[in-house]
Amino acid sequence: MNYKDIEEKLNECQNWVVTNKSDDGRVNSQDSESEFCLKINQIVPPKKYKTKNREKFDLYLIDGEDLKIVEPENFTNTVSFTKLASMLNISGTNNKSIANSYRKQKESKKLNLVKDYVIIFFCKKTKRFKICSLTELPIDCITVNPSNGIQTKMPSHTVYRTDSEKFELIHGLFIEYINKRILNPAKNWENLING
Repeated sequence: MNYKDIEEKLNECQNWVVTNKSDDGRVNSQDSESEFCLKINQIVPPKKYKTKNREKFDLYLIDGEDLKIVEPENFTNTVSFTKLASMLNISGTNNKSIANSYRKQKESKKLNLVKDYVIIFFCKKTKRFKICSLTELPIDCITVNPSNGIQTKMPSHTVYRTDSEKFELIHGLFIEYINKRILNPAKNWENLING
């Protein structure tokens, strides 16, 4: 089974309910994710089951996927800095270790896209699923947030990119995050303190 087949199978089911216990739609989405994952695993048998709350992915239907329950025009937190780094064959859990790995991989010419990031979007408005990878999203559906890493919104269409274009997209997002989170604030402080 491929992602297109899974998407069609999930969209055949019509009784998806997002809780409305909170005034905050984001809270309702997060509260609904566990039930959605259980139901998805009943419809599409997974390769393995999620065993703890803070696991690497929400689902393991093919190769690890994250579920996002969204309003169609809203951005949602999607990929953390460490996950973005691991997509580029960079290891580490903090700025220093990621920087050391980046230097090593760049010098040895091993900096490349080793894994894409698959997102299962569920649109609260249409009650429909859309499955795509981060590198298939149009650029206007991706933004870099210095506090939350990469944020995405549900696309109306997907984009085909070559392998080199996929790498350039992810590497560009990685660099943009570093600029927004680390370099630009550091320059501002440098000017403030030393200016």
